[in-house]
Amino acid sequence: MIIIYYLQMKYTLIFDLGGGFNDMIKTLIHIINFTSKNNITFTIRYCTARPQDLSKPIADDSIKLNNYMYDVTNLFDENTFLIYDNYISYNKIQENITPSNTYDFYTDKKIKDNVFNKDKKEYMNEISKNILNIFNDSNKEFIIVGQSFCFYTHCNTIDKWNKQFYTTLIPNQKILDEYNIIKKTIKEPYNFIHYRYENDMKIYVQKITGENKIYILDDLLDANLFKNNNYKTYVATTAIEELHKKLLMKKPIECYNNILYKTTSNLLYFDENAWVDFKIGLESEEIYGFKYSGFSETINRFKGTNNYYNNLT
Repeated sequence: MIIIYYLQMKYTLIFDLGGGFNDMIKTLIHIINFTSKNNITFTIRYCTARPQDLSKPIADDSIKLNNYMYDVTNLFDENTFLIYDNYISYNKIQENITPSNTYDFYTDKKIKDNVFNKDKKEYMNEISKNILNIFNDSNKEFIIVGQSFCFYTHCNTIDKWNKQFYTTLIPNQKILDEYNIIKKTIKEPYNFIHYRYENDMKIYVQKITGENKIYILDDLLDANLFKNNNYKTYVATTAIEELHKKLLMKKPIECYNNILYKTTSNLLYFDENAWVDFKIGLESEEIYGFKYSGFSETINRFKGTNNYYNNLT
């Protein structure tokens, strides 16, 4: 009897975390599950760097040239990844990466052209079923997988959406510093609303549902959403000081004594500020979000709840 041993070639997968905060967490979970299951070394190179204020020049021109992405350690403390035995720091391998020893899966013409055509779903399913073979057959030491890996794999990730996994997510120190500044001003238990009114979300919701409903923040605060409505409510949103002018609040923000909010921030990028709100939301007594928002979905998943104000109003 002839026994054939199949030896998987050793290579390192190079990932980026793209999209919004929810997309990055989702992709990270898929990366961890896939590489652990298949015993593959991985690293994470870049993550999204969306400027908080698009009207101001970006702080670093190199970020703009890198398709609005920067070193992942600007958002995550690297200890988030170092707990995994199959992780290697990108800085340790960067100088060894050359065109001859690297397969660029992410920008490969065949894959790129097919991913975005009318047969995207069918093609992506085919990629998902064969992705391990694609990696193995590349015969390269390094494989650039890039961002959006969660679309390429069907790994079951439900076990990771819990508080235990959340405790492994460590933000960059500057994000923790900003969080601590705000948390020191909150002396009592509080509730949390993720209020989405921005145009990008309105356009998205109208496109997929045909709905164009406007939610006034006061109506949500008066709707007795929470189990204990005597607590103050932290409102995570964009430019809360401008909501009265936009007719989304009945009074200027300074007239309310039941609202907690972030007044100023030293953080220049959107997802850095999102992480501050994320931590504040997870440590609240109870949260409500907007069901079409990935950010609201992520907080609800980690809190073990399913609370969306547009499901009730």
